[in-house]
Amino acid sequence: MFLTVAFVPTKPEAQAGTKSWDKALLAVILPAMVAVLPVAALDAGRFHWSAVPAWVLLSGYVD
Repeated sequence: MFLTVAFVPTKPEAQAGTKSWDKALLAVILPAMVAVLPVAALDAGRFHWSAVPAWVLLSGYVD
């Protein structure tokens, strides 16, 4: 549960040798990952944008 300073990155910057397509992919993926929770909260709590049948929701819990 507790992180030491060694596990926390100090500066999120690309390493030497990082390819340009990796940087472009990272520029798309990181904002998308950050946006998932607020968009999901707005959908579930206020706006109800998605209409998912109950059987689809329940199938997500079956492992």
